[in-house]
Amino acid sequence: MVARGVLRISESKALTAAAFDEWHDVIGRGADEIGSAAQIAGTQVRFKRISRHKKKRHLDFWIGSATEAAVQLNQPGTVKSENPGTTLALDVRKRRYIIRQGILTGNPPSNRIDEAEFRRRTGLTPSTVTVGGNPATKEWHIVAC
Repeated sequence: MVARGVLRISESKALTAAAFDEWHDVIGRGADEIGSAAQIAGTQVRFKRISRHKKKRHLDFWIGSATEAAVQLNQPGTVKSENPGTTLALDVRKRRYIIRQGILTGNPPSNRIDEAEFRRRTGLTPSTVTVGGNPATKEWHIVAC
C-alpha cells in the first residue's frame, strides 16, 4: 500500500493506541522467540517490548546479535504533536501509517543519525505530513502501514 498525498498526524489517542496494538500483534505473529526477544522470520531484525511502559507499546529493534537497540518505535504518549519520534498518521482515505522521524539519537555503540544519513541508510524518502493542518517541521518516514 502506497500513501497518496499528504499524511496527517493522528489527533486521536485511542486510534493511535489501537494502531500500535495491531501493528505489534502483526509483527509478533511473524516472529520467532530468541531468548527474551523476538526475531522477524526470514530476517536478522530482532525486537523486544520494553515493559516499563505498561500502557503503551515501546519496542526496541536491532540487527542480529547487537547488544543495543538501533532504533525505537514507541507508541507516543502525546498525539497531535511532532514531539514523539514515532506516531500514527492518516492519509485522505483514513488509511493508517506508523511514521518515524528521520533522526536517531546516539547510544553507546552508535552515533547520532541525522535525517540525510537516515535516508541514505534506509532508502526511505520523507512523506509530506501535516500536524493540526500545518506542514510538519520535521522529516517523517513511513515504517509500517
